[in-house]
Amino acid sequence: MKRHLGIALASVAAWSISAFGASTASFDVATNLLSMPTVKLEGGSTFSDVVIELKSYGTLSIDDPMIDSEITYVPESNTILLPAVTVGSETFNKVSLINPAFDVISAGPEVTESTGYGSLTIAGNAVGVAGQTNPSSFVPAAFHSHPTAYYSWSIGSGSSAWYILLGGSNVITSTSNVGSWQKNSILSGLQSAGVTMDMPKGKIQFNNVTLTPQGPYSGEMILNGTLNVPPAVGTSVTISGTGTSEAGTGFDASAPATPFVLPVGSATKSQYTWNNHGIELSVTYYSTGDVLASLTNMAGPSWSTTRAKGTVVVDTANKTVTMTNLTIAGRSPTTTSITLNGTLSYQ
Repeated sequence: MKRHLGIALASVAAWSISAFGASTASFDVATNLLSMPTVKLEGGSTFSDVVIELKSYGTLSIDDPMIDSEITYVPESNTILLPAVTVGSETFNKVSLINPAFDVISAGPEVTESTGYGSLTIAGNAVGVAGQTNPSSFVPAAFHSHPTAYYSWSIGSGSSAWYILLGGSNVITSTSNVGSWQKNSILSGLQSAGVTMDMPKGKIQFNNVTLTPQGPYSGEMILNGTLNVPPAVGTSVTISGTGTSEAGTGFDASAPATPFVLPVGSATKSQYTWNNHGIELSVTYYSTGDVLASLTNMAGPSWSTTRAKGTVVVDTANKTVTMTNLTIAGRSPTTTSITLNGTLSYQ
């Protein structure tokens, strides 16, 4: 099964997508497990964190016009509708499994909000332009990630758009046509502001996160709830250690790295950088065998190491970079560490 699903998908279509919703599922070829952040039962409830073990995948189709924006299970026809599913380093669009055989391994609680991107309640006494106030809830319709800068969620578009952002310098911002409120330069990290992460499940929780006005506005915004991001899981590189809640448990690059090569005295250094939904992994390999490595969650937490000799092998013939027990420590204020094992490709 683990071999045939990947082959079947690739034989139908194999083009990648960069957008994410809570509707992106992932298939683990090693365990036959299909993990889904949410599953909507047609005509019924939506449940979170559903994991099933596929025994067979039935009739498989890609670009199925039946598929909307939510992962859906149709009991009447025993059909699973997946807007997107990742298999290893590839992502496939609008995948349907008609009459598959499977066992339910686990399922989380029922989801009470409908977008799949999470929701926040907004309290406080914030007053913006011309005395306007923000609504008492934020239920985003879209998620965005910048490879090197931020995570954000939004409602609306154009001049009426409302964004909540987590920036790479531990900055939390709410901005809309009503005004802008922010928690800026959190030197002790996002956790001290009330933000906690469960990146393997793709969830960022806000607990009494207080934002203050930026500009000619007044009052505070107090955020509570959970917003969803791409689950930080993968099979190309596994991640272990005390930092997995913020770094994730795996990494699959969205595209091969393009190395940046520079002379350093009599030696050379080659820098390889991969991105995956707002998490960046960078490895700098010196011809002397020394290694610099870093992993950055664009919401703020980051890890880095210097001169980690003997932990990275660059195969120039096959254009791969292999990491073996590459341990990197948290960069202040992150106090955890992570260890990477696996192989990524470059161009």
